[in-house]
Amino acid sequence: MRKTRKGLANPNAKYTIKAFGKVLTSEEWGRETKISAETIRRRLRRGMSPLMALTEPRKSSNKFATAASLQHGHATRSGPTATYYSWKSMLKRCANPKCKEFRLYGARGITVCATWKNSFVAFLADMGKKPEGRYSIDRINNDGNYEPGNCRWATPKEQANNRRPLQKPTLQGAGDERS
Repeated sequence: MRKTRKGLANPNAKYTIKAFGKVLTSEEWGRETKISAETIRRRLRRGMSPLMALTEPRKSSNKFATAASLQHGHATRSGPTATYYSWKSMLKRCANPKCKEFRLYGARGITVCATWKNSFVAFLADMGKKPEGRYSIDRINNDGNYEPGNCRWATPKEQANNRRPLQKPTLQGAGDERS
């Protein structure tokens, strides 16, 4: 068959396709695979292999693009917004022992309130959208949990000024006895 610039010369031609050990026309494959013959022909004209033309495309593997997460508009097919990413990261460092920051949060007993843990919409209502720039979620009382009234969006400088005091190592036993 003669090729043109935009594909095969006759877009309505019946293609004979050999796949899965069978040789069938595009219409017969359409009935067997429940994909329309026109879709199969269009895929072949675009240069897809016969095997790919006869299979349904995979669903998105984007873990943020579920129907539930799309309700609030902060987890789109192009990826999560900064606010959504901050929420997911907060949950992870408080609940997942495999997270490298877990020792600083979950292992110390820092938790996320049940309302925020179960609902990004509730978190968004309480905290608002993450401001533009280098802001991150900050706990006002560092020994407190992630909950309304104890969290804010803070700059790196504000976070640096709101740190736990360093625990200076002390030597006990050696040289404590003075005569």
